[in-house]
Amino acid sequence: MPKPINHTLAARRHSAESADLRRDMAACFRIIDVLGWSEHIFNHVTVRIPGDPKHVLVNPFGVLYSEMRASALVRMSLLESGAHTDSPDISPAAPALHGGIHRSRPDVAAVIHTHSTAGVAVACDYDGLNRNNVYAAQIVDDVAYHEFGGLTVDAAESDRIAASLGEHHLLILRNHGLVAVGASIQEALFRMFTLQRACEVQLAARAGGRLVRPIKDDVIATTGRQFGQLLAFDGWNAPHVFFEALRRRVDRLDPTYRQ
Repeated sequence: MPKPINHTLAARRHSAESADLRRDMAACFRIIDVLGWSEHIFNHVTVRIPGDPKHVLVNPFGVLYSEMRASALVRMSLLESGAHTDSPDISPAAPALHGGIHRSRPDVAAVIHTHSTAGVAVACDYDGLNRNNVYAAQIVDDVAYHEFGGLTVDAAESDRIAASLGEHHLLILRNHGLVAVGASIQEALFRMFTLQRACEVQLAARAGGRLVRPIKDDVIATTGRQFGQLLAFDGWNAPHVFFEALRRRVDRLDPTYRQ
């Protein structure tokens, strides 16, 4: 059983880190829980510490997403030969899955991994994500795949996962779950939301037992470009607006994530 976290001490130890970043990250855990994607104490979100590319913040093992606080987040060090941690509260799955991505992709600030039912179901589908709904059309050409090799707890798996992701921003771990990355935690969450909805709609459409209308390749390409514009649209940053709307929902439920 994990030791109780001294939130005050943790905050003092990492006072050099942005308080806003910690609050945003803690809010992300609460948002994931509200949206129904959390796996209790399992899975991770990692965010690179600005000005310190060799370290990321990560959730400590044993803390529910619904009780995550800014002061509870711990540092994880990224080393050349693998990812290691200075805290016994971090499970080996965090460096094994997230470490290689952060090391190989300096453009990636945040990595989110989930085991949602719809996400795992599509990850088990022989053909993976189809291209036949509005959510999938936005991101399907930015999705990579990684073959299942057992529980993601071995350091050697870290670089293989990074290689599978390549330059993509979304990764389906076959028979396992989903990964989304972004230049910010807001961007990673927005991508994960889009992939999650694509999986949910795919399962619902198939459950209807009818043929699913395909989307033409040229329309897929156009929709993908439109999604890219949505991420960076000047004056209307969809990931940020989306994140802040969900943060307000979390604030109404329980604002203690800010502590």
